[in-house]
Amino acid sequence: MAKFEWSHEDRWMSNGGRGPMIARVLSATDKIVKLERWNSKSKRPKPIQFPLSLRFFASERCGWKKVKH
Repeated sequence: MAKFEWSHEDRWMSNGGRGPMIARVLSATDKIVKLERWNSKSKRPKPIQFPLSLRFFASERCGWKKVKH
């Protein structure tokens, strides 16, 4: 697998880039990506942190798509 490159400024949207959830990468190792997500449609979004396998996150099956910010 190619090296996963990311920045704290990068934003990712759920559902193949259609949303409503938005996430940012907090940290990444060679196996795990730690994300923080929130609902962009909510009036008072509550951020939630969760881990995700880097292999899945980088796969085509993953619903998180990088969007321009």
